[in-house]
Amino acid sequence: MFRKVWAATAALAAVALLVVGCAQSTPAEDQPRSLTVASVAPPGSFDPLDAQGATTYLFYQPVYDTLVRAEPDGTLVPMLGTSWEYDSSLTTLTMKLRTDVKFSDGTPFNAEAVKANVMRYRDSSATDAATLAALTGVTVVDASTVSFKLSAPDPAFLVYLSTAAAFQASPASFDDPNLKTKPVGTGPYLLDSEKTVVGSSYVYNRNPDYWDPSLMPWETVTIVVLADETARVNALRTGQVDFTVISNTADVAPLEQAGYQLTRHSVNWFGLNIFDRTGSIVPALADVRVRQAINYAIDVKSILSALGRGDGSPTSQIFPSTSVAYDASLDNAWPYDPAKAKQLLAQAGYANGFSMNMASTSGLIDPAFFANVKQLLSEVGITVNLTELPLPDYVGALLKGTYPMAVFLFGQSSDWEVLNQYVTPKARWNVLHTTDQKVTDLVHTVQYQDGDARTKALRDINKYVVDQAWFGPWYRPDLFYFTSNDTVVTPQAGRASPYIYNFAPKK
Repeated sequence: MFRKVWAATAALAAVALLVVGCAQSTPAEDQPRSLTVASVAPPGSFDPLDAQGATTYLFYQPVYDTLVRAEPDGTLVPMLGTSWEYDSSLTTLTMKLRTDVKFSDGTPFNAEAVKANVMRYRDSSATDAATLAALTGVTVVDASTVSFKLSAPDPAFLVYLSTAAAFQASPASFDDPNLKTKPVGTGPYLLDSEKTVVGSSYVYNRNPDYWDPSLMPWETVTIVVLADETARVNALRTGQVDFTVISNTADVAPLEQAGYQLTRHSVNWFGLNIFDRTGSIVPALADVRVRQAINYAIDVKSILSALGRGDGSPTSQIFPSTSVAYDASLDNAWPYDPAKAKQLLAQAGYANGFSMNMASTSGLIDPAFFANVKQLLSEVGITVNLTELPLPDYVGALLKGTYPMAVFLFGQSSDWEVLNQYVTPKARWNVLHTTDQKVTDLVHTVQYQDGDARTKALRDINKYVVDQAWFGPWYRPDLFYFTSNDTVVTPQAGRASPYIYNFAPKK
């Protein structure tokens, strides 16, 4: 049941990339090591504008450096940018650049190249172009210094400079149609066009002129497209690969028993988003006691055990455990208590209950989850009328604000991204544009201040939206990484797929 939820939702939410790494079995010290990575789908092309979210980055990171690099724990460290500083208004970011780097076509990397790349991305129709919405312009201070001007402070701007928004391609290649199949970057590897079969397998060789050898422990990297998970599992079992991501929980125990090492990684939360916090669709939901009652009525432990197969961590908050906003005490804010739910409903004037409509889709989430919500809420007096929608219509209906509440799998990333995904009035998943003055004031603090003030504001927002029951998270589903004895991999915080820099031969 949980397998179906994860696999289908991951595909819809751009968590479609599952990776498999391969190292040749314990070579001698003087023999090259190779890594093979498998994806469920090929990239659109090698033009950085076609990088469709972080789950495709493994195709691009071997050939394109970014200005900033995110360590596995999310810490931002220098890459092509060596240092940076904001002005007092937090709207101008000045960055120093490396001066010893060239693109693979021999073109020097410099501030002009940075400006050309970043502005090209901002003005494109790229999947994540909106991440640069606050960027009003880029100024070339000198050949090794660039200045980014923002319309307002953006606490995630440096994060975005570690993503596709800052992949650096040679400006000379922008108008060359060959860029789609022959990338021209500054990355640690070079695409081997002769051995690459577009749409099937992509072979990268070590770049002998790369400026940071520590980021290129492999002689070759190969990415193969394997859509079928069974094929990937079999490849692991037969020694053809030594790293795989598993989404089917039924495969976990057998692989563990066979001796493969398991690392659990969580990048999402699964549960309820109560969109109608002002009661514009269902008046009862305007009362915080009703929203709290809904949370008390859900038996999260049973859902996780029976439907999620126990593969996840219960939570009541939308921020990940890696966030400064995270509060462990909030992970069980709403223990299952139907009596308490009934009491709150009665206090709110709904002792006889009320009804609401919800959408469901068997193509995205196992029907048992919807049936469970319907049954549990009926036991406290809330009638849920489910409308089954085809998969393509489900998310669209939710985002249009057609329904007051939804069951879905939601991502967890950096703090500012979380706020702008779920909390702010224009957030994608604040579909009815709830505005709350206290939240607005706290978000302003997060945006315009730094240090302890920002941290406190984030924690206050987290506690407030939990107390106000804006959401009803149930648990963070696990993603499963398996490795053999030859390769070490470290998960990337907030991402379903490890970055290419996170793989290393086991010493």
